[in-house]
Order: sequence, then structure tokens, then C-alpha cells
Amino acid sequence: MELDVKDEPVVFPFIGYYGTGRLWGDRRLRSELPLHPAGRATRYAGYRDCLDPRSNEKHMRDWIARLALIQAQRRIQLATLSAVYEAIAACVEGARAAEFDLKENDIVVEFEDGAHFPLGFLSDGQRSMVALAADIAMRCAQLNPHLNDGARLETPGVVLIDELDLHLHPSWQRHVVEDLMEAFTKLQFVATTHSPFFVQSMRRGGGVINLDRKDGDPEKIREKSIEDIAEDIMGVAQPQHSRRYMEMLKAAERYYTAIDDAAAACDPAEIEKLRNCLDELEEPFADDPAYVAFLRAQRAAKGRE
Repeated sequence: MELDVKDEPVVFPFIGYYGTGRLWGDRRLRSELPLHPAGRATRYAGYRDCLDPRSNEKHMRDWIARLALIQAQRRIQLATLSAVYEAIAACVEGARAAEFDLKENDIVVEFEDGAHFPLGFLSDGQRSMVALAADIAMRCAQLNPHLNDGARLETPGVVLIDELDLHLHPSWQRHVVEDLMEAFTKLQFVATTHSPFFVQSMRRGGGVINLDRKDGDPEKIREKSIEDIAEDIMGVAQPQHSRRYMEMLKAAERYYTAIDDAAAACDPAEIEKLRNCLDELEEPFADDPAYVAFLRAQRAAKGRE
């Protein structure tokens, strides 16, 4: 059944959820709605398994392949297929264009350096974004075929994505949000992340909610640095230093304290106990000769070698 108001088709909103396993574990469709390239058989195909956390890459590729075959046979340009290609190119870093290659029997992405790679040869991050962008664009076209190539730009709705930064390089994480918002202008994206680069990119039309805060108020990002975001929002103590550096710093502080205690000690048993303590503090850093040599130099200076 199609709903019309004054002979104008009603715009169906997009609803979708993509989980952390969206790249793997392709599953069978639970429903058996007919697959039609332009979505005219039933617009409800756009809601098929839309809340399953695993995007169905096979279904998306089959849909695109069927459109590509029709386009080749009829020698026409299908607006809905072009919209899907445009969405892929807009959301994959460094991509210039995309198309379905009938010889390769796969989606092929062309990059700005002139390289062409089929979907199966892309990195996990690239594959994930191709599948995500193509699946959203496909569903928008199925839900609102009357919008033609404007479906991805005119379809409203909500997209839930768990760990949007999954498999993406930090430089890509800094603009992936903007890419999605420009490719799908009327969709609202709600995503989770553990990346400070992703959080820092939230400049326009979005907010950051820290799920560890009880009040639920949005975080104030403004011009915060990566270190500030990691420390103030994500609770990482002194993110500018590695964990090993912090362990070495704490060990050195305890080492100096033990040296001072040994220098002031008179009881041979206490001195031996402190000497053993110094040996234990050195042991975890035996792979760093310069650091151990520095500690022993401090130890010798106090006469407790």
C-alpha cells in the first residue's frame, strides 16, 4: 500500500542501526520482500532488517549489481544508482568516484591518485564506509523512489552507528562526521566513539554527550586540544605521556625516596632491605640501559651501591 497526499507520495523517513560487527557476519534476511532495483515493487523494502546491527553487504551489492545491469542493457543513466555512487565517493577518504564493474562483479572505487580497487581489495575502514554509505543511500532510494537522485539528500530520519571511528585512520576520523552530514543532509546521525579525534571534529550541528556523566549535559568542545579531550572528557591521565613513561617516572620517585632512606639508615638489616627494594625497582626496566644507568648513578652518588 502506498500513501499519497494530494497525489504527492509521502516521504518515508529513514531508520537504521549499524553495530560494531557491521563489516562481518553477513546474515540471511529474515524477511523475503521482493528485490527491485528502483524500489517500486514496495517502498517498505527500505525498512528490511534496518535495526539489525549487521548491515547486509550482500543484499546491498545485489541491489547495485541489478541496477548496473539494467543501466548497461538499456544504455540509460539511472539517477538512483548515480546517487549511491556519489554517496560512496563522498564518504570514502581520497575517493573520486565509484561504480559497479560488471567484469569484476564488484563495486570499484576510483581514488584521486588514479588507482582503482574493487571492494574486496579495500582496507577494513574503506570497506566499512563503502558499505555504510551505500546501504544508507540504497535504503533512501527504496523508501522514496519518487525523489530520484535527490533521495539521499531529501530523505529525513535517524541513523544510529556504534563506534563510527571503527577501522578509520585518525586523519580520517577528523572529517568523517562532516562527510556523512554533507552526503545525507537531512539525516540525523547518533554515533558512539572512543576516539578523541572524532570528538574534536564535532564543530557544526552536533553535540557530544559523555555517557559517564550523570547530568547528561553536552560537553563543551570549542577549541580543546586532543590532550584536553582525552584527559578532561575521556578520563585519560596525562595523555601526552605513554603508560611506560608514567611507570618510569613513578619508579624513579620511589627510587630516590629509597636512596634517601638508605643513606639515613644505620641498621644493616634495614640497609639490606632498601638495597633489595632498589634492585626490584630497576628490574622492570632492564631493557632500557640508559634509564637503569641513570638510576644506578644516583644510587652510587649516595654511597649505597
